[in-house]
Amino acid sequence: MEKIDTSIPSLPAAIGHWHPISKTYAEITEVFSQMGFEIVEARLVNDEEQVFTTLNFPDNHPARDLMDTFYLESGDIPIPHTSSMQNWILRNRKQELEDNRAIATVIAGRCFRNEKLDPTHAHTFYQLEGMYVDKGVRVSDLIGTLKTAAQVISDRYDLGLELKVLTTFFPFVEPGIEVLARKPGSDKWLELIPAGMIHPHVLDMGGVDSEVYNGFAWAIGIDRLAILIYDIDDIRHIHSGDLRFVRQF
Repeated sequence: MEKIDTSIPSLPAAIGHWHPISKTYAEITEVFSQMGFEIVEARLVNDEEQVFTTLNFPDNHPARDLMDTFYLESGDIPIPHTSSMQNWILRNRKQELEDNRAIATVIAGRCFRNEKLDPTHAHTFYQLEGMYVDKGVRVSDLIGTLKTAAQVISDRYDLGLELKVLTTFFPFVEPGIEVLARKPGSDKWLELIPAGMIHPHVLDMGGVDSEVYNGFAWAIGIDRLAILIYDIDDIRHIHSGDLRFVRQF
């Protein structure tokens, strides 16, 4: 039997490295967890009813087309948004509302869209979907929640972010808003958080009486937030698998 010389120095052990997406994911979920939101992991594949129908997308909405959404041979969909868990959460948590407790949940997951690639768009990305349902919820509650979370991140990394809120349209909220952010000295605003008050039809399809309860929902693009935090100039670097990129962080 060959003898092993235990006095020979070993090779240095490889040390793992946090990817900027993993770091951003951990930090932003911690922020919302401290605000009282429960973190739920999204299903990566779901059916068309959960992805679109229960979110008030009409049958002829362009988001259902192959030009926008990937479909598996089974007809199921690699989720284009973590909103696809909203209906499941409403149906499984509505007892909390009857017990006079709000539904406060953040849904985290990886999403897939048939996007044309550019510095701010990718076909694979990470998203946090948040939802809050109770009695007497106001738009000001939504804006205050999002601005608080954005300010915590801005202060933690000394980003000095300037925020602004615009009105917009999404089928699953009414009214809809967008929170945009930019760094000091920049003339470019980055769409950071699409959001709005949950549409009554979405609540009703989730088994929640929209005459009694209301709420808000939002989605934060983890990739875009990472771009702001780590000053990344092209979102495509994030999923390149290039260790030279990862090791910068």
